[in-house]
Amino acid sequence: MMSTPNSLSFLVSNKGKLLLVLNDFVYRLKKQTNDKKYWICQENGCTAYVHTDIDNIFIKSSGDHNHLCEPELVKVKQFRSNLKNRAIQETTAISKIYEEEIIKSRLSTGTLAKLPLVREIQPGLLYARRQLTPVLPSSSSFEIPDSYQVTLKQEIFLFSDTLVGFPCVFGVLPNRKRTTYQELFKILKNFAISRNLTFEPARILSDFEPGLIAAVANKFPAAVHSGCFFHYTQAIFRRIQTLGLTNLYFQNSEIRSCCRKLMALALLPIDQTESSFHNLRAKSSTMVQQELHQLFVYFNYQWFSNVPKKIWNVHGYHYKTNNNCEGVIQKSHPNIWMFIKLLQNEEYRFRHLLLQMNAGAKARKKAPAAHMIQRRIDTLYDRYNGGEINIDQLLDGLSLTIAKQKKQ
Repeated sequence: MMSTPNSLSFLVSNKGKLLLVLNDFVYRLKKQTNDKKYWICQENGCTAYVHTDIDNIFIKSSGDHNHLCEPELVKVKQFRSNLKNRAIQETTAISKIYEEEIIKSRLSTGTLAKLPLVREIQPGLLYARRQLTPVLPSSSSFEIPDSYQVTLKQEIFLFSDTLVGFPCVFGVLPNRKRTTYQELFKILKNFAISRNLTFEPARILSDFEPGLIAAVANKFPAAVHSGCFFHYTQAIFRRIQTLGLTNLYFQNSEIRSCCRKLMALALLPIDQTESSFHNLRAKSSTMVQQELHQLFVYFNYQWFSNVPKKIWNVHGYHYKTNNNCEGVIQKSHPNIWMFIKLLQNEEYRFRHLLLQMNAGAKARKKAPAAHMIQRRIDTLYDRYNGGEINIDQLLDGLSLTIAKQKKQ
């Protein structure tokens, strides 16, 4: 809404037409010439009118209204206009936009009583949103409209930034095959060459996709490839669930302790992981060995035969998870266009963060709980390296930190 000294303002009708508001009376555009606009009262039979120039600057008004003004209805129209603007520009749920605008508008009781309910206004807003959203693609091969190819700053969105220390690439891939990941790496390498840069990461942190592991080994043989610790523990717990051991895990402390020690093997020195696994299995009670037999078989195959130890072992690393990069991936995205819109917003947020960092702002610190867990892990390492505890005691101590660890 914009105003002039003559109390002039504008809003948009449900049909997308510009309406003029003067002293709580609403006018619609009747005609327009090269230098003037002619507005007439929206009320049928009323002869009041307003003239503005082509830039909507007030010139004059004339005539008396034959009806009372209804300021509440003007507020309702403005409210609906604000809702529509946000609905077509954002991917936020309509119900949330409605609630936020109610709070922001601070409307009078009389105006609130005249507002449509969210369920009444939602269909029209969803329709307006769909009208500006491209048709959903029916295959993985489709044209991306120009507005979805650029950032919110109208820059090419294919590669969002080239400043040292803050690279960011969103790779939307059709599958998880090794050849697909290799093609992505090839594109990134070629792009780096075109900018006189080198794309040779020293360390890569990822999940445990077989295709990705093979592609990294092929394209970046010198890189240290580490798996995400959270994905590792999550994979083990999913197996516990698949084997029907969930209730036993939560109800039996001995079973739970053994499972957590399996998860904590990734925190041990890499040369101690395999022997510690076999010791854990051999020293477990008969009940644990029987109940967790299939889990032991799974762990031995998956984490010693299938995935190299050097990838899932995170001993010595303080940053053991890539979940800060996966917040967007794990959210629900109704369609590709809303997903790209969200990526555009993310790029804008990253750019803003980069500007703050360049201006001297410090990076966000880890949460106190995360620092506390890391200090406990470091203390256990120091005690082990100093000969105060043996490898079994180290594993036992590390397993106690597993329950406290969350996505970092």
